Amino acid sequence: MAVVAAAVAVLLAGLLRAARPAEATDYVPITGSGSTWASNAIRAWTADVAQYGVSVDYSPSGDTAGREDFAAGESDFGATEIPYGVQDGEVTDPPPSRGYAYMPDLPARPR
Repeated sequence: MAVVAAAVAVLLAGLLRAARPAEATDYVPITGSGSTWASNAIRAWTADVAQYGVSVDYSPSGDTAGREDFAAGESDFGATEIPYGVQDGEVTDPPPSRGYAYMPDLPARPR
């Protein structure tokens, strides 16, 4: 009987410990800049993750500034509807030397 009582006590202690909220994790703040069109959605997302201790600072400075800031290493991400490598007249926006990946942030603009 004592063995059963001890086993139940251990089981209950484990359940009570698991029911406590998870400890807050320390996240590294991230910065981004770019698209003014996507800024409302990005601001909503940053507010959503703030409750978990994630700090995101986003500057809606325009697509070109977002690509340039990211390429120069001045931000952790850039939001843009214009990919690297597009030629406008004689001006080409070259890809950055650091690694990057495109990720959709919003559905395409309605036409």
